[in-house]
Formats: sequence, C-alpha cells, structure tokens
Amino acid sequence: MKSSTESNLPFKAESASIGISIADTCNNITYNLTNNNNNNNNNNNNNNNNNNNNISNNNNLTLPLNRSRSNSMNSGPTVHVISNTTGRGRSSSMSSNNMAINQPCSSSISSTNSVTTTTNNSNSSNSGIGSSSSSSSSSYYSYFSRKSKNNKKIKVPSSPESIGGMGIMGGSIDGDNKYSFVLTASPSPNTYFNNNNVNNNLANFSLTDEGYLDTIAHENLKDSATLIRQRDISSEWATKPIPNNCTSDQARKLLKTLIRKGIPDKKRNFIWKTIIGTNDADQTHCYNSAYSSSFGDESDPNIRNIPAFGGLFSPSDHLITEQGVKQVKSILNLIHTNSHVEYCPQISDLVHILISFMSESNTYTTTSLILKDAEENRPHRILNIDKKECTKFVHSFDHLIELHLPKLHRHMITIGLTNSFVFSDEWFSRLFVSFLPYNTVLRIFDILLNEGYKVLYRIGLALLKTHKKQLKKQKDIEKFLSTLNKLNLQMFDADALIKVAFESISLKRSHLEDINDKQNHKVKDVPEPAPIYYRSKITIPSVILNSDDFELIWAWLPPRLSVATPRRLFNSVTDGNNVRLLYESLVEHTHILVVLKSDNGSIFGFYSDSEVQPKLGFGDRNCFLFTLKPHVHVYRPTEKNQLYMSFKEQSISIGHSNLGEVGLFISADLNGKTGATETFGNPCLNDKDQHTFQTIVLEAFTIEQ
Repeated sequence: MKSSTESNLPFKAESASIGISIADTCNNITYNLTNNNNNNNNNNNNNNNNNNNNISNNNNLTLPLNRSRSNSMNSGPTVHVISNTTGRGRSSSMSSNNMAINQPCSSSISSTNSVTTTTNNSNSSNSGIGSSSSSSSSSYYSYFSRKSKNNKKIKVPSSPESIGGMGIMGGSIDGDNKYSFVLTASPSPNTYFNNNNVNNNLANFSLTDEGYLDTIAHENLKDSATLIRQRDISSEWATKPIPNNCTSDQARKLLKTLIRKGIPDKKRNFIWKTIIGTNDADQTHCYNSAYSSSFGDESDPNIRNIPAFGGLFSPSDHLITEQGVKQVKSILNLIHTNSHVEYCPQISDLVHILISFMSESNTYTTTSLILKDAEENRPHRILNIDKKECTKFVHSFDHLIELHLPKLHRHMITIGLTNSFVFSDEWFSRLFVSFLPYNTVLRIFDILLNEGYKVLYRIGLALLKTHKKQLKKQKDIEKFLSTLNKLNLQMFDADALIKVAFESISLKRSHLEDINDKQNHKVKDVPEPAPIYYRSKITIPSVILNSDDFELIWAWLPPRLSVATPRRLFNSVTDGNNVRLLYESLVEHTHILVVLKSDNGSIFGFYSDSEVQPKLGFGDRNCFLFTLKPHVHVYRPTEKNQLYMSFKEQSISIGHSNLGEVGLFISADLNGKTGATETFGNPCLNDKDQHTFQTIVLEAFTIEQ
C-alpha cells in the first residue's frame, strides 16, 4: 500500500490477517477491509473491486467490544489518530469531511460537525508515532470517526490495543496540520513474542493467560511510545530461550539483564514462576491443601475479615477486577491461617500485583515461597517479616542517604527532617504502590522479584538522586515532602529511573548486611505489634460474652484463628444441662471455646484446638484456661506436666496438680469445681476462692476458619 505521505510515517505498515486501507481524497475517506494478507494492488480511491469488501457510507459500522474472564478487551479493527504537529494542550479545528479526534477510552466515538483535536506532546514538527509523549492518561489514545454522506454515523470502538501488526497510513489534512493514522486489528505488542503468526484468533485475545488484571485500565495508562517499546522488548524476549531444566537460581542469573529492560505483560506469569520456582514447589506450599484446611469444601467462602499483616489493604491502588479483589481476600486469609507470619506490611500489595498476572493457586504458592525466602533469610529475599526488621530497614536507608547523597542529607537535617522514616517507610511497606505510576511500579516489581530487597534501596536512592536539585530548594519539611511526592508521581520514565538505580549507585550486599547489623541498638525497644482482633459477625449472640469479651479472647487465640468466625454450638439453657448433650453438639468440630457463668457471677472457661469428645489420654498443649470476671487472665501450659485435658463420658477435666486438684472440672450436670494446677499455673478460677460452683449458663463455640 502506498500513501501520498508515506515519507512522513515513522515505520512501514506490517502485514496482518485483516488489512485496512485508507484513501485520503479531497473530501472523502473510504474504509476498505480486505482478507488479503499482502495485497499490493489496493488502490487509494473509492472504487470497489472483487478482492475488497467495501463498507459503504450508507451503512452503520459498529465493531463489537468483548471482555474476557480477566476483563481484557478483545481486539477488533481499531483506528488510532495521533497528531504530530501541535503541542500539548493545544487544539486545532478540522473540516467536517476530514475529522480526526483524540479521546480517552470509551465504548465508541462518533464525530460531530465540529471536532476539536487535543494532541500528544511533541517537541518536533514531525515526531510521528515514534515520539515520546508525556501527556496525561486521558489523552493517550486517539480515534478516527466521521459521518457518511447521508449523515449516518460510522463508529469505531476505542480499543486500547497495540500499535503494530495492522498497518500505518498517514496524510496531510487541513493545511499544515499533519496526522498519522494508526490502524490496528492485532493483539497487543505485549503478545508479540508468541503471536508472530498473522492468523491470530482475535476473538480470544487476552492481555494475560491468567490472572485478574483489568487490562482496559492497564492499557489506558500507556502512551504510544510505551506500546512501541513493549513490542521491541517482546521481540528481544522471543530470542531468549529458557532451558526446561533451568533452576530458579539459574534463571535469575540468566534473565537478570533482560528483566531490567522490562518483562512483557504476556510473559510476566511465566517469568515470575520461573525465578521464584513456583512450578517446583512441594506440597507444603500447595494452594489446594491450604484452601481445604481453611475453607473445607466451601467453594465460595464469605470472607469478612481481611488480614493486612500490619500493612494496608487497598485494592483501589491496583488494576484488578472485582473477582480479583475477592481472590486477594481469600489468599490473604489462607496465608494468615497457614503460616506463622503475623507482621509483614508488604504482603497485601505483593498479592495484589501477583494476582494481576497469575491464577489464585499460583499466586498463593508464589507468595508462600517468597515468605519462605524471608524466613530463611536468603540473599534474594524481598520481605521483612517482623516489625524490628522493618524498622532496621529504614534506619539502614538513612545511612545510605548519608553515604550516597551527603548534601541532600545535610539539607534534610537543616530543615528538621532528621530521618527518612516519614516517607521511606511507606515506600518500602507498599513496594512503592501509590507513590509511583503503576507501570513504573510493575517494572520495579519485576526486578525486585529477581534480585531481592537490595532493589528497594536502589530505587529509593535513585528517586532522591533524581529529584535532589528540586528538593534542596525546599525550606521546610512540609514543602520537601509534598515536592517529593509530586515528583515521584510524575516518574513515568521507568527506564531512566532504573538506569540511575543500577548505573549511578553502587551497593554491595555484604556492605548492606553490615549496615543493617549496626542498626540493632536502635530497634531493641521497638515493640512487636499486638495481635489484631477482627470483629466477626456472630449470627447467634452469646448470653455470656459481649464484644469486648470476644476481643480479649481473640487476642489469646493462635494467630491463624484471629480472622476466624465463632459459631455457637451449645447453650445449656436451651440445649440442656448435661455433659452428654454438650459432647453431641461438638461432634466433628475442632477449635472449641467453652465458657460458663457461675452462681457468684464469675466468668471463666477453656479453649481446645482439638476435638472435645470422650477419649483416652490428656490431649496436647494447644489449649488454655482463662478468666474474664472478676479479673481477666489467660493461663497457658507451663510444661511442668502434660496433663492438659481429660474428656470422659460423664466429665471434663482441664489441667491437674500433683495434689489432685483440677484446673476446671465440669461434671455430668455441668456444675463443677476449680483449683490451682501446675499444668497451667492457674489459681482457683471462681471468685472468692470458692472451689465448687453451680453453673448458671454454659456455652460452647467452634472457631470456624
């Protein structure tokens, strides 16, 4: 295909399974769709021929928009119009017969008799498609539309898909205003590395093979230069085969340079799993077993309590679908109930990013392996899993600022900013999410997964180094922080930031470990966070416990149960004053909480991790005694003896002393006695040392995960 302005085009049209030609005459533009992949005989006029399926001006053309499971947009013939003349924020009018419009994403666009065109930023009069743009996301994409001669609208949907694979035509319209027409009907350049076959099935196009990425929103954040660059990097990835027997450590070294250049969206799932070793994980990190132990056979658990591990749960800062948000809640719950991690503020954002490009099972397994790396303190670990380590990380960063940016550090001290905690703690705790443009965050995340925590230091220093001139002009803390935040949000050029981080800053892992060790004295008094209680919805309220009582008990439960929901199984007033009836109500249930109110107003009870049923033996140490009135206290095993629990046909005994005392004895009629024991180090649980008691009411709950 030839165009009168072909010399102005930034690159030549590529062949595709569907060809589109634009004939630019004095007052008319004709759309021709052909199924000929390389038809070199297309004429730039309004005449039909046997090889072309002409779409007449007398018909409406509306091309469908479909969404896949991941809410991605399926590609259809799409026309992008990008002006290469006027500057950012300016506009130019066009005649009603030649109408080019520039709009953000929407379902379809049709022109009116007067159209204003807002163009991408350009520093030259002929920058074309290949020029870099710093325009806002609301004007990244341009579309073409016009009215036919009989005033019927021809509409082209606003698909934010690739610039390549269909063809590019250009023309000079309305005098000196030059426009390049970009016609696309192929998948995103992100899929170029494995979609070289021109006969792509466009109806099944998705930006990712799995995951819950909102691809419409994601693509809308990219300008044309970014899309072109992604196509180029996709081609480079296509030439980099990964051996089938490659271990995760080998893959890290093999792909290090290429990952720093960027991972195509379509490739992220595979690369992330390869460098983390997701596919080689053992049963310990298996999603199915974790799900089964937490939710049983329930296919759609109703999750109300969301563990954030000391961080922030903020789906609105990510580009995932509603179903993706639901999966994040489930995975965070699984991590909480199947690991010993209580504090790790990065986990929430980590899971949000992973689920964008991975299935829920791969996301869980990958996160589990990342936590294992942190627990084993491996060199490429990326998480800190206790509060002291998180605090030390920030103190180490302060030392690095002083070492690498001494003038900026002195300026910070001068204005009263004695450390970076006020901004860097949030950077690192959220993996820069909401502090940098999201595409920049993804680029950083790719490298972080591969190279470990050192990347966070590099990016933090690179940001300060990039902005140091503007920051040193600020005369107080408030202006310093607001300027830093504003400049960070404008950091769309991830390549420039990464170049500063890895070419201008020298960091050795051994040096970082030494710096980190020197911060120990600064964190010795940092308290570990208290267990978080989540107020669960109780369908049948307790007649003994109020919400404050539940909050106290939940702080004593194992961490994996702090997001669980209590369900009442037994109430002696309604179900009967008999221990046999109590046993029957607790059949096949674990995580049992038994609480009673005695005749003098005392409230006390016990918790058992295992079944409360008649059996031999004395149970295990996963139990405790507690009192709520007249005083609040929990009594855990002392290891002085192992006589934890005894469940007989007609009685329950919790804890024993060498003198024959029982911590809590409940007889067949639910009355009982209490005394001091070595098992739990407890005194008499009933008020005023009344060892025997009458039970006013007894309740039993199961703690459902």
